[in-house]
Amino acid sequence: FEVTPAPVVRARAEYEESFANTFLSESARALNLPVPRLPSDSGYLAFQAADSLTLRGTVLSPSVSGGRGSAIDISTPRDIVINATGKSAGAGVVTLSAPVLNSFGAESLVIGGRRVRGEDGTTLVVRTGNITVDNAGTVLSAPDLVLAANNNLVIAGGARIASGGML
Repeated sequence: FEVTPAPVVRARAEYEESFANTFLSESARALNLPVPRLPSDSGYLAFQAADSLTLRGTVLSPSVSGGRGSAIDISTPRDIVINATGKSAGAGVVTLSAPVLNSFGAESLVIGGRRVRGEDGTTLVVRTGNITVDNAGTVLSAPDLVLAANNNLVIAGGARIASGGML
């Protein structure tokens, strides 16, 4: 075999280069379809818990190549309490800390269900019965924030939720 520098190869033949990020986004726009998640975008992370869930550590959500940020889903059949400290809200309840959730830096955060992508689009499968947001003193925020419960969504006095930014 022969190792040849790129300029020599290009002089021998004509090549048309295509890049997935450009091709997929331009094709979607030409067909009047939503632009799908691209190779330059961050990934999808799903936390699915049966009985308990402890979130510690770091999630690297921003795209390293200028694409869209991560999509994170947190799903459990247990009731969920989101507070400012992460201190347990009692037996049989999954307690989440608003500052920890914020630290993930997710572009899209779903709490209480999970996204299922299919041929006809994305469906949200809701598993949680009840969500209580009781995070006085701390804002729970993400550019795209979805709280989904089958029964009740309770926003306690003094709780703060914010959704905004670029998608």
